[in-house]
Amino acid sequence: MPVGLLSSLSGFLKLTGKTDIDSPVSKLHHNFTTLILLCFCLLLSASSLIGDPIQCTFNDHPLMKEDMIKTYCWLHTTFTLPRHYKGAGQIYPGIGATTSNGEFVYHAYYQWVPFVLFLQAIMFYAPYWLWKMWEGGVVDSASTDLAAPVMNKEELKGKIEMLGDYLQASLGQHNKYAMKYLGYEALNLVVTISNICVMDAFLGGKFISYGTKVFSFAQMEDEDRIDPMIMLFPRMTKCTFRAVGPSGTTEKLDSLCILPHNILNEKAYLFLWVWLWILLVAGSFSVLWRCIVFFVPFMRINLLRNYTHGLNNNETKALSTYLSVGDYFLFYLLHKNVSRLAFTDLVRDVAGRISSRDSESLEMGDKVRKDSKKYHRMNSPRPTPSGGLWT
Repeated sequence: MPVGLLSSLSGFLKLTGKTDIDSPVSKLHHNFTTLILLCFCLLLSASSLIGDPIQCTFNDHPLMKEDMIKTYCWLHTTFTLPRHYKGAGQIYPGIGATTSNGEFVYHAYYQWVPFVLFLQAIMFYAPYWLWKMWEGGVVDSASTDLAAPVMNKEELKGKIEMLGDYLQASLGQHNKYAMKYLGYEALNLVVTISNICVMDAFLGGKFISYGTKVFSFAQMEDEDRIDPMIMLFPRMTKCTFRAVGPSGTTEKLDSLCILPHNILNEKAYLFLWVWLWILLVAGSFSVLWRCIVFFVPFMRINLLRNYTHGLNNNETKALSTYLSVGDYFLFYLLHKNVSRLAFTDLVRDVAGRISSRDSESLEMGDKVRKDSKKYHRMNSPRPTPSGGLWT
């Protein structure tokens, strides 16, 4: 699974000609979203390794070192004061005089941002990994022989007949296969909703409304404006450090800390806010559309006709009568991986086989009915010349 997760970049950019087994909306989940989350994870991890994630003021104290304060404030969180976000007495939004009865907002998320982003990337890729296990390479094995861009007619006809034999023999046996895919798309939607909830809990319940506040910030009056980015991702915070003085008494030292990485965090999470809501809407419509197609028969046939160069009425009637939901879904995946000409020939071949089977069944039924009538006629009681019955 981790190997597949890291290879999603090549899958998204189509560097390899792998089989297409899902919809465009599903690709947004396991390719694009996974790629974005991994890029943010690597970017923020690299900036922590290259730069200094926190810088704090240092008071000249005989038992203290600058690195000690930085490490302590990074590990034990920093805080801001909501009453100092605006008004007099503030040094910087959220920074001002500390009182014992004031409200404190502690910020500890910045230590875990890369780890949470990586966990989210795994969450978005996991449904696709599960679907690939369920799918089992059916489409790849069925479409490999028809995926070649150039093929002579005899070779194409032979491969279509081979695949037609399989499809005819397995009619009505793919419904479970289709329902697994429907579950896969529903799982993508669940993962999107779960990620929104996870990020909201991770950021102290402020993520869901984060983007709305940021976009409405520019329309507020100057005296009422409080930058929501600074409120959620403060660039300057406070840290209280307690040290033992020369006389053995406890000294409380108030330090100011700069968090330069929050400039990246605020932009990254604003993008993720916009993207996850887009993904939620797109995923909801995708699941709704899939349910309509799966459970409304004439929708499936109309779509199947659109995937081909056109089917006649007899072929359409045969397919609408005998194709189940699972059979249609397998055709849907096949049309994404073969040329339209080859797919049209394949659908017509299957429709012809169904029609031939119907004709044979009718002929067999007529023969049985004729034999039955003949049998009853030969074994029915016949009248005698005297008007009685003889057998």
